[in-house]
Amino acid sequence: MTRDVERQDAAGLADHLVGFLEGLAFTKAGGEALRTSWDVFSPPRGELPALPQDETTLAWADTVASDCILAFGMLAALSGHGDAITALEKALLSKLGSRYAGKATLEKCLTDSGAPIELDEAVAGLLREIKGRAHIEPQDVWGIGLRFFEKARQSNFKKLLVPKIAGWLRAATQRIIDEESFRLTRPRQAIPELEAVLANKQDDEAFVAALLITLSDAVGSALGSTYRSELKHIADGNSAAKESN
Repeated sequence: MTRDVERQDAAGLADHLVGFLEGLAFTKAGGEALRTSWDVFSPPRGELPALPQDETTLAWADTVASDCILAFGMLAALSGHGDAITALEKALLSKLGSRYAGKATLEKCLTDSGAPIELDEAVAGLLREIKGRAHIEPQDVWGIGLRFFEKARQSNFKKLLVPKIAGWLRAATQRIIDEESFRLTRPRQAIPELEAVLANKQDDEAFVAALLITLSDAVGSALGSTYRSELKHIADGNSAAKESN
């Protein structure tokens, strides 16, 4: 699945989604027994059981599938592949029919369904809004980066998404400095502060968190004290871990 998301392979993701969910459900149900009895030299053979159709399992599967779909969509948006989410919808419909886990989330990536309530809905809305946009204004760069980073940190695909978000934010911020500094609040102060963050060449969580804090001030977007503290903890914590190593 990681390969399908990374390669933007809509057909591959549609082919592997059910098996991925069945495999995760099997290991989730097996729990400690699987961990203690697993023999790498003689693994058990056989087919994975079908995904149970009880309400709890289906809700869990929908959450996991939505994570796959949003990871696919975020990577597509950050890579400039605006039509990838439409291709995924067609692939899932062709492979799995009109009912599949994560369908409601995918539809929100394509069709406006009202004001978002949860993070997944906000990310889906952003994917829909930025599709086909040739230019993204500085305040929107910050907003997209913030929500995508928040979602990526909760995702099974975090290791794939964070460097991509970091690279996208880095390039967008440099463009803002070079071409749209007039849109910044107090550019004489903001530009040196942004350039200081960009001097960190590691596209990791610490870099993204630090850049989002600095961009918040630079574009005049309020960042709540709790959220600011959390981002600062990520930036400072990751930096401290690197120094200790």
